[in-house]
Amino acid sequence: MKDGRDIKLVFHSRLTYELHIDVGEATASLPPSRRSIVFPVPAHLVKGRKLDFRLGDGRRSVVYTVRVLRSSSLPRGVGATGSVASDEKRPLIARPSSAASTRARLWSSSSRPHQPLRLVYSRIDDDEEDNGGELHVLVLAARDPSTWLGSVPSSSSLSLLCLPGSHETLARYGWPFSQCQNTESTVAKQLEDGIRFMDIRLRPRGEKGKERLLAYHGSVDERIEFSAVLEQVWAFLEGPGKQETLVMSVKQEGGDQDTFINLLKTAYVDATPPPANDASPTAPRGRQRWFLENRVPTLGEVRGKIVLFSRFVIDPKFDFPGGISPPIWPDSYEGCFDYKLPTGQAVQTQDWYHIGSLSSIPRKFELICDLMDQGGRDPSTLALDFCNGSSVPWALPPSVAKGWLDDGSIVQRCSTLLATRGVNPRLRDRVADIMAAASSSYPQEKKLHQALDGLMVTFAIDFYAEPAAASDLVPLLIEANFQ
Repeated sequence: MKDGRDIKLVFHSRLTYELHIDVGEATASLPPSRRSIVFPVPAHLVKGRKLDFRLGDGRRSVVYTVRVLRSSSLPRGVGATGSVASDEKRPLIARPSSAASTRARLWSSSSRPHQPLRLVYSRIDDDEEDNGGELHVLVLAARDPSTWLGSVPSSSSLSLLCLPGSHETLARYGWPFSQCQNTESTVAKQLEDGIRFMDIRLRPRGEKGKERLLAYHGSVDERIEFSAVLEQVWAFLEGPGKQETLVMSVKQEGGDQDTFINLLKTAYVDATPPPANDASPTAPRGRQRWFLENRVPTLGEVRGKIVLFSRFVIDPKFDFPGGISPPIWPDSYEGCFDYKLPTGQAVQTQDWYHIGSLSSIPRKFELICDLMDQGGRDPSTLALDFCNGSSVPWALPPSVAKGWLDDGSIVQRCSTLLATRGVNPRLRDRVADIMAAASSSYPQEKKLHQALDGLMVTFAIDFYAEPAAASDLVPLLIEANFQ
């Protein structure tokens, strides 16, 4: 974006109420029936390379400030700040980029600790021909991430939804080789943050006859036993998440297979207690609190339950239905693989993780997008996209998720040939682009409640809560269900 030139400010609203906009002396209202509006912005309003605008709902408003820089000023993204004009605190997420530049776009964010009423995303595009540019602002509703499924109709199949998930959910230790989530991201915290798919890896340990299932990532003990995991899940589903559900993928991480399945069945699933707040003799318990059928359920069937997704061989001798059970899972397959459940429902998965080096992140992201463009557009397909990658020593999980030398620092500016964007910022960029495009092209009336085309996907993400790894991605994925 060139200094001293007028720009266009384009607002895209996905709100269900009228949005009031003030830019300088210009004011306008954007009703729900109209999805976008354009403001010509004179150059004098860009003061100190910053532009202010005010957004409100008729009762209160917030001033947002976005830095407007030439594309050459900061190769891979600039920060953004938000100032508050009411008692509410809201987040501002800004994304500067160059449409003509060969550099990939990057969103950056400045988050607020209080529950917001709106999410604001922006993107700056240069126009090298007329020396002007456009600042696109996407305004979304924000909702409580701990209860977001409560607003989704019970008739919706899980294949219709965009489910934020965590890869290696319990891998909070073992940095930098084995850790895949922040240490603070406990099971309870992930559920509060809106995570609705968890990837659990367990190994039977202990004296014979006294074994328990412990969390492992490879050879690294993740310091938690499975009952402690389930305690947090049931506490959530019995409390604030009573209208929620959790898809739990369970994989054996070493140890004897028969011992593993027998423990999972008898010591955990069948031993599930009734809800703590239900003392009636008919209270659900044991398998009644799990969804164990080999099909994709509707949300209404599984509210308050765990949906088991079994990544282990089910031996009929155990008389234990394993829930959704993939018949195939090729290890680190470089592509998307498909299979059908006994009901005929299709499942498509992308799980290429042995990427070799950080230079293969673009290829990894290409496969993530392939699944979004295929299964993510098909309401009848359960699409599962693993967004992780790890290859020691050249592609460790933190760098694959967050990127390398990609923080806007002086070191990064001087080392642009070495800088690499992580998977998470790339995914946030892609999701925001889909939602911005939908503001003008997607039909407002839909026969089914479903996520946007390309986003009917369950995403398994590393370091979802790490600011440097796009911690604002999960709220964006949640909101993709309400467009």
